Formats: sequence, structure tokens, C-alpha cells
Amino acid sequence: MGLTVNGPIWIPKIINGKNKLFFFFGYEGIHDAFPEPQTVSVATAAERTGDFSQLLTAGANYQIYDPLTGVANGSRVQRTPFAGNIIPTNRVSPIAKQLLSFIPLPNQTGQKDGLNNYLADSVRRDVFDGEIGRLDYNISDRHKLFYNYRHNYRVEDRNNLYHNLATGNFLNRINNGTMVDDVYTLPRPWCSTPASTGLVHGSQR
Repeated sequence: MGLTVNGPIWIPKIINGKNKLFFFFGYEGIHDAFPEPQTVSVATAAERTGDFSQLLTAGANYQIYDPLTGVANGSRVQRTPFAGNIIPTNRVSPIAKQLLSFIPLPNQTGQKDGLNNYLADSVRRDVFDGEIGRLDYNISDRHKLFYNYRHNYRVEDRNNLYHNLATGNFLNRINNGTMVDDVYTLPRPWCSTPASTGLVHGSQR
């Protein structure tokens, strides 16, 4: 959406800008929103309590080891696996528990290892507004002056998968600019070309 308006500035009994004082204003705006669904992975209800036993059905490579049981064995470090792939509840960080409150439960089956078990109905929103204003003042036939000011503002809201502060980005960009231009045309220097008074003589044979 956009518009422009311009013309002389005329206020009855105050300003008569005909052929002398002019204004211009332009506006452009985009207010857009459209679906941007994404498939992501979230923790199941069991995993939020430390129970990752379901992952073992997808393969032994999903075994979780206790990081506090590391023992050096030559150049390698060996750790003891959590029994049944279950992390004791007292080992789950309280900070992690608070973060999990922002993440929803799965809303679709997903893969055997739990990947791609959440379909986010996120929406991409993009808002842009730009304005420009200009004043022209013809001081005289030789002297012209103008001033303009321009501003634009854009907000982009994307990837808000869970509709809360846990995800998404919010980009806010503001630009401002201005300019003054003063042009004066010098008068043409006075000059004259003297008339030719010489005589040209020639002969023809």
C-alpha cells in the first residue's frame, strides 16, 4: 500500500505558496502475515522426568552414560550407563525443568527415535512502514531551496514455534535520514562583442 500527495502550500490569509512554496509527502507500507509451519522435535512426557528408555528400542547408540562415573582406561574414558536409560530425577537440573515448561508436548507420532514429533503452526509476520516528506522554496528565480526527511520502520517476527519466549526472533530496524539543498544560479556576466570595422580587400584574376 502506498500514496503520494504534493502541491503548493496555501493557507488562506496566512500563506500563499503558489509558484513559491511546495510540499511533497509519500508513504509505503507492507503488513504481511502468512503460515510458516515447521516440524521439530520436543521432549516427551517421560523424557521430561529423565526416562529415555524408549530410545533404546531405536538402537543401542541411544544409550545415555552417567557423566560423573568417568574412569580413565588408557587413552580413553569409560563411563557407566544409566540403568534402563533412566536419569534419576534428582539429577535433572531445576533450571532445565523450568525451561521445559515453555516447550509443548509432542502433537504427532514422529520417528522411532522421537525426532520430528511436533508440528508447529508458526506464522511469519513482516511489517514495514516508510515515509518521506519534502519542502521546496523558490526564494527567487535564481535561488532554490529544499529540505527532506525520510523514515522507515520494519519489524519481522519469525520462528515463534511455541508462541512464547522460548523460540522465535524479533527483528526491529529503524532508519532516519534528512537532507538540505540550497542552489543559487549566478547571473550571466555582462559582455559585448565589438562590431567588426575592418575591410577585406581581394583581387581576382
